Amino acid sequence: MIKKEEIQHIADLAKLKLNEKEAKKYQKELAQILDYVSQLQKISLEEKEGDNKILTNKIDNRFREDIPLKVQAELRKKFLKGVPQKKEELIKTRSPLEQ
Repeated sequence: MIKKEEIQHIADLAKLKLNEKEAKKYQKELAQILDYVSQLQKISLEEKEGDNKILTNKIDNRFREDIPLKVQAELRKKFLKGVPQKKEELIKTRSPLEQ
């Protein structure tokens, strides 16, 4: 169990004022958290033969090929027709630094 002095020290570092009831509550909660962390530290993450590959850091990222769709090209043309200032297929705007 964590000492009340340690809880008070942590509260002082966080610039918190705790009454006796709150200090006891946080003493219990912090002890539970630290117990849980110690359990997590005991878990072995080393890969063993036959282990499920989901638990390892070897994740394959699979991306689809980026192919422009005809629909997108048609929508872009329609959109650009309504733009007041443009240069080729770019929309011309004023500089964000201008006021």
